[in-house]
Amino acid sequence: MELLDNLFDLTREKDATDLHCGEGHKPFLRIRDILIEQLQYPVFTEQDLADISKRLLTPKQIEQLQDKIDIDF
Repeated sequence: MELLDNLFDLTREKDATDLHCGEGHKPFLRIRDILIEQLQYPVFTEQDLADISKRLLTPKQIEQLQDKIDIDF
């Protein structure tokens, strides 16, 4: 998924500690404890996040995400 690869590259480039992705929101990077919206990227859809989850998470982590609506990894 090109979008995710680009976001990971940007996260490293900006020395961000976190990448936040949420349905209905643009991605955010945490840089020096401040969340900064990445306006150059599109708003995430439910399908975007499902595709990202399938690529990055184990089935158990996907289940945890569905139960708690949040996951750190």
